[in-house]
Amino acid sequence: MPDPTSQTPAAGAPPGGTPPPGVSLGTPPAGTPPPANGSPTGSEPPAGSGDPWYKAHVKDADNLKTIETKKWDGVEAVVKSYRELETAFSQKGAASQAPADPKEYTFNVPDEMKSGYNQAFAEKFRAIAHKAGVSKEAAAAIHDGFLDYAKAELAAQSTKSSEDLQKTVTTAQAALEQAWGAQITPAFGRNVEMAKRAINNLDAGLKQELIDMGAIVKVGNDEMIAKPAIFKALAKAGGQLFAEDTLYGTATSGINPFDPKTENLGMQNQIVKTDPAKAKLLIRAAGLGNAPQWQHFLNP
Repeated sequence: MPDPTSQTPAAGAPPGGTPPPGVSLGTPPAGTPPPANGSPTGSEPPAGSGDPWYKAHVKDADNLKTIETKKWDGVEAVVKSYRELETAFSQKGAASQAPADPKEYTFNVPDEMKSGYNQAFAEKFRAIAHKAGVSKEAAAAIHDGFLDYAKAELAAQSTKSSEDLQKTVTTAQAALEQAWGAQITPAFGRNVEMAKRAINNLDAGLKQELIDMGAIVKVGNDEMIAKPAIFKALAKAGGQLFAEDTLYGTATSGINPFDPKTENLGMQNQIVKTDPAKAKLLIRAAGLGNAPQWQHFLNP
């Protein structure tokens, strides 16, 4: 029979006062030794140790330096500093939000770029910036900065294009001089004249097509040859078809006796009799290919 005076352990408690297994969130039982560092809470160094409050918890050298520089005197000071920093960033973000309407974005366009400025691109940029929440200031900085870059690139490209064009003209000149002799010689001048005659008389639209394809290029106010092979062929054609100076009065006059503005009936009859093929070319060059008086001659 049990002794009624003996003490019985509380229900659920292990014998001998041993605490139950697991992690307790309650108050440590009486007699529990303090933490190893001697601090009642484990968050401060033991009294009299002489170490700062953070020495026992902060090991990273950069973090230690930051605490010492900021002169934080405890955990509360650290938390307060972080909270203030977070608030400042939050306010900055709110101030950088996009305007209510994308049309409020304003951009600076240099005068020299206004003629080629793409308004559709600008409107698309406004829409994207607004959707992304970009402020007016930031959007303007991005846009204007990009435009400055484009302006510099265009200037560089223009310089390079001018240099490339000059190189093309110089290369063409060298090729023609190799075929015709130096520019100062009569042979070179005559070949150029024959090429001009072919251009002016073979077809009314031939010169413009040569410009469009880059065979003739503008350098300053001068029209220059850029495709030497084409001009060598034109010079041969001109020499075979339009070489007679008497046909044009002088070597450089460019007169067509079939042209109503410079009509010469005597010269017309002579050419029709002596060189019918050339006469047909001149008649068409004068724009009389459909004229009734020449239909039988052109289409026998």
